[in-house]
Amino acid sequence: MTTPEALEKRVTLLEEEVQRLQRQIARGADAVSGRTADSTLAEAVRLGREWRDSDKPQEDAEPVDTLERYRQIIEAVLRPYAERRYSGADITNEPIFDRAGNHYLITSVGWQGYRRVAHNLLHLDIIGGKIWIQKDGTEDGIAAELEAAGVPKHDIVLAFRHAEDRALIPEYATA
Repeated sequence: MTTPEALEKRVTLLEEEVQRLQRQIARGADAVSGRTADSTLAEAVRLGREWRDSDKPQEDAEPVDTLERYRQIIEAVLRPYAERRYSGADITNEPIFDRAGNHYLITSVGWQGYRRVAHNLLHLDIIGGKIWIQKDGTEDGIAAELEAAGVPKHDIVLAFRHAEDRALIPEYATA
């Protein structure tokens, strides 16, 4: 069980991340849809608070399943990437959320001039109670956003790195 202090720290980190993203939106960063990003960030904060509060003893309250919590957090964190638009290109990011198989992708498809674009921007799986980051094509890294949303580092696997390299980053899970 996580201590209340650690959970409060996670919520604080998430709130700081929300403020950072809101500043980016205000500056018009990369044409992110402000309304969608704001609502998604608010949802991520809500999930972080719910997680924090779920570890507090409550009478007649059923604990929230970690698997379902991770599904909700992943979807909330990935949604803004599906809304992202690119200037000078006819490219859309499509969310692919397979809750039954615990696979989550953001796939970019379209055209940039005469060049076809079709690739995965992000690919996350939930395997053995941990979030495996199979592909991370983001600038800042999706692991930090998952942490800010309340996922502990020991439940995040940087699967896009070789197992030997993962062992050199002890704060994250290796498998």
